[in-house]
Amino acid sequence: MLDLLLPLLLFAGISAVFFRVDSFDAFATGAERGLRTLWDMAARLIPLLCIIGVFRASGAVGLVSGLLHPVFSRMGVDPALLPLFLLRPISGSAALASAAELMGQAGPDSETGLIAASVLASGETSLYVIGLYGGKQPLRHGRQLLFSTCAGTLVAIISVILTIRLFFSN
Repeated sequence: MLDLLLPLLLFAGISAVFFRVDSFDAFATGAERGLRTLWDMAARLIPLLCIIGVFRASGAVGLVSGLLHPVFSRMGVDPALLPLFLLRPISGSAALASAAELMGQAGPDSETGLIAASVLASGETSLYVIGLYGGKQPLRHGRQLLFSTCAGTLVAIISVILTIRLFFSN
């Protein structure tokens, strides 16, 4: 990819001369717009990241996992997966850390490891996306959006569990 950088820059320079475009002004305008976008996103990202940190540090993940533990145990799902299920819609990096820990304990080829990897691949950080883009563009139907993203995450998790059990169980 870097091999194409110099030819692309030369092509852009020759095109700018040919079409009589003020290259520096175009570059400065693009940089200004990019910095404005970065500033707008940072104003929404910083509080969101603080909330995620408080959620993890407060023990809320452990509390909710403890409440859901009996339900998942009856279903035959490893309760160690609960923190991953709770963190995936909120933070991709926290979910990745949780999945890495699970795979280190149970192994990547175990049912728990396969479910963890599949949840990482099939899930979306939907609450993060709502927080980021919802701050930029006002949401008209925020409650319905929140409900539908949580329902979609739940369907993805159930589908992953059923698929892993169908294709990989002994």
